[in-house]
Amino acid sequence: MATPSDPLFAKQWHLPMIGNLQRVWSDYTGAGVTVAVYDDGLEYDHPDLAANYDSARHFRFDGTTYDPMPMGSGDAHGTACAGLIGAVADNGRGGVGVAHGVTITGMNYLNDLQNAYDWDDQQTSPLYDAALRWAAGFDIMSNSWGTDPDYSDELNLNFPGNASAVDAAHFDWISANGRGGLGTIIVKAAGNDTLNANGDGANTSRHTITVAAVEKGGFVADYSNFGSSLLIAGPAAAYTTDLTGAQGYNAAGTSDGDPLGDIDYTSTFNGTSAATPVVSGVVALILEAAPGLGWRDVQSILATSASHTGSALGGGRSGYEVGPWQSLGGNHWNGGGAIYHQSYGFGMVDAYAAVRMAEVWSRLHGAARTSANEQHFQVATDGVSVRISDSDGRDRTPEAEISFEVTKNIEIDSLQVTFTVQHSYTSDLEVVLRSPTGERVVLCSHDQPDDVRPWTFAAEAFRGMDALGLWTLEFHDQLSGDTGRVIDARLDVYGSANSANDVHHFTDDFRMLCNAEADRRVIDDTNGGVDWLNFAAMTGNLVVNMGAGGAIRVKGVTVAGLATGAAHFENLQAGDGADRLTGNTLANRIHAGRGNDVVQGGGKADRLYGERGNDTLSGGAGGDILTGGEGRDTFRFNAAFGADRVTDWAHGVDRLALDDALWGGGQTAQEVVETYGAIVAGAAVLTFAGNAVLTMSGVGSLEGLANDIVII
Repeated sequence: MATPSDPLFAKQWHLPMIGNLQRVWSDYTGAGVTVAVYDDGLEYDHPDLAANYDSARHFRFDGTTYDPMPMGSGDAHGTACAGLIGAVADNGRGGVGVAHGVTITGMNYLNDLQNAYDWDDQQTSPLYDAALRWAAGFDIMSNSWGTDPDYSDELNLNFPGNASAVDAAHFDWISANGRGGLGTIIVKAAGNDTLNANGDGANTSRHTITVAAVEKGGFVADYSNFGSSLLIAGPAAAYTTDLTGAQGYNAAGTSDGDPLGDIDYTSTFNGTSAATPVVSGVVALILEAAPGLGWRDVQSILATSASHTGSALGGGRSGYEVGPWQSLGGNHWNGGGAIYHQSYGFGMVDAYAAVRMAEVWSRLHGAARTSANEQHFQVATDGVSVRISDSDGRDRTPEAEISFEVTKNIEIDSLQVTFTVQHSYTSDLEVVLRSPTGERVVLCSHDQPDDVRPWTFAAEAFRGMDALGLWTLEFHDQLSGDTGRVIDARLDVYGSANSANDVHHFTDDFRMLCNAEADRRVIDDTNGGVDWLNFAAMTGNLVVNMGAGGAIRVKGVTVAGLATGAAHFENLQAGDGADRLTGNTLANRIHAGRGNDVVQGGGKADRLYGERGNDTLSGGAGGDILTGGEGRDTFRFNAAFGADRVTDWAHGVDRLALDDALWGGGQTAQEVVETYGAIVAGAAVLTFAGNAVLTMSGVGSLEGLANDIVII
């Protein structure tokens, strides 16, 4: 897509931070995707929003339509959020939304329908329940709201009827019923309190994509909530739509501090409130690219495609970060385990990488991952109480431990840990979850609820890992003078049935990670199954030899290689570059992606796909199936090949490169066609000696074929 003409586009610093959006916009703008913006209202006749707004979807209950127009001159929050998601492009006004072709509808949740819940008595109502479940009629629910995560009773998921428990139950229902059972995608702000987001039960729901905020320099904002419940971070975008005229964030003649000349827009919006709609916009692009994804797929795509931001891996914390980046277990992400940070989750949302992964996700992972096929395993202490001794002065030595044996083979999406502590001073405590392979993630540190009641913490960091084995909850008393007990504890594992069919994902962080952790340079998979190498999210030209010991080169640099000894990877997915891909001795399936690619099969029956671009495909030994895809493709064939089939031959567009050893040389292309060609069952067939046969499906005539042949 050409650079948008909107005057504020160049000032929207958040857009370059989330990947190559203009390349994405060449294919996807969020068209056909619907977003419900739950906020303080939405000025839906704003000239930069009106064309993307659908008032027919306004919330209705018991004969009343609830108009989301803002109630006061200061209710500009929802309008700002909506602009970040889907402000109209190329209309000569304002800026551009991340998904500028999306369809938006507002819900005045904060100033209107939130009050249908009785906060004093912690009691819901039919109106409140209907208002939350209305989101199931949309593809995405964007929530730039939250509550101070202070571990208060109304935020406790373990007390049915309390606010967060009610909201979490509705999120569960929305995930199960939205999008025809695929699940509405629920995006939620982590909050702006510089506190552990786990202190608000709504942030610990596995159904929410909890979003942290990053400033222009790539580091976490000083106010952004942190913790193990974060999935991802987004930029705290500033330039967006405002209430029109002299109201909202930007009102001329006031002391609001917004210097922007056009008062229908603001340059001072920020917070996790701004990061959340940016992520919602990315989700809209994902769903246009792959509408059949389940809600659990979308969460995994965001996590897997996220880019590193902030301090360096292996270095200390910087700025307002809580803790360092850490590598988790597994070997399926950039040659090792995923990296996770208490301030960023899996990293900065990357629209380009996420969309490219979304396009191929179902090919790699199969059926949509939804509520209906989610796996769950629970193990609890069954009332066994454990003493927390006083501090021994050593931070790495826990004063109490609770262990959970997980016996169900689950690939983890999310973990939830619930425990009840009785302690004379809980602010002394840090609680850590340790995986069977030794990775440690902090659940809370000096911020637990200070009375005897259960609390549920989310642990997103273990996504993609195997749940089997002994998990340990460590309780560290870090100051002397107080003791206590763990009254009870529970571990809930959510995910998918594990399989030996593995997908190894690679992103643009691969080279950086290999430099930081040398073990990532050798890629292997020895547990059997049919395995994928997925480079769809990577930019630049790629060279991959899938054979044992084969090299992986990115942008001309050898980054890593496959393990020696034997070939273990059957399948490969490439990305947008001009790639050179070579198969191995297994039956390969190779998809070249976009770009002008060269694809060479191995020694068995391979399936090669050029996809978009002018590609060159060569099956090699064995009976291979070749599909060029879009573009002017060249199919190479020689005497060492077997019986190959071209599935999408186009006369006058594609070319055959034939080795003259097939017939001993000395013939023109026309003579080759006349001597060896025939039409058989609606296909053009060239039959040479030694069982070398090339079939072009769907070709009813040999006329003109010679013009498409190049003899080599």
